[in-house]
Amino acid sequence: MVATDDLCMASKDGDSLVTLVARTLHGKRSHTLAARVRALQFASTMKHLLALCLLASSAIAADVATITTEELPSLVALYQELHAHPELSLHEEQTAARIAKELRAAGLEVTEKVGGHGVVGVLKNGDGPVILVRTDLDALPIREQTGLPYASTRTVKDDQGRDVPVMHACGHDIHMACFVGTARALGRLREKWSGTLVMIGQPAEERVIGARLMLRAGLYDRFPRPDQAVALHCQPDLAHGRIGLREGHANANVDTLEILVRGVGAHGS
Repeated sequence: MVATDDLCMASKDGDSLVTLVARTLHGKRSHTLAARVRALQFASTMKHLLALCLLASSAIAADVATITTEELPSLVALYQELHAHPELSLHEEQTAARIAKELRAAGLEVTEKVGGHGVVGVLKNGDGPVILVRTDLDALPIREQTGLPYASTRTVKDDQGRDVPVMHACGHDIHMACFVGTARALGRLREKWSGTLVMIGQPAEERVIGARLMLRAGLYDRFPRPDQAVALHCQPDLAHGRIGLREGHANANVDTLEILVRGVGAHGS
């Protein structure tokens, strides 16, 4: 699932995240393309963004495919490393440091500890839109039983001092690997796009407080405010190689349900 701040629609062919961002930032659009985009008169800014993505040159996609082939082995290794070393919400110290290291290597200017263990990387590349790409960093207090050679065997103290197992059971390790691959590719393709790229590693997503902490720490005051934001989430009900998009909000809501049961208390033993 690829989510933007206003657009998610079904895609059969499914461009990669880096292609989506690169096409958005693509600064070499013809006058014919611009006229076609204006003629569409979409109802929202993100629908306008989609038009640019679909009509931009396919050369970027070809470059991305080549870079993906080159980078994939190291990205798989990074995924396995992150999977084997998960950290709970608000405790993502080593994970954040690893992501910060990768962003610096890709050429971004990096700031750490933004709202706890939040990470912000900025790559300014001339005039153009500001595009934000986001990943989550944290894992869950779940015991892994996959039997994989890179399975997590970690047990840590939670905020209440209890010993709990930790696992990347929600795919944040995959998200981070995609995020790093996007940074590497866009860093190598700078001559093909124009604008500003802002990449953030969000802590404590599972506890629904990490984004708030980063905003309170001045995310949109200290760093370029994005024109559009792009994120993704792995989706088990989509076939391999496909990307699902949906108009409107996607994977951006958490509900809590409280049930009060009235009766006489007892204990089974």
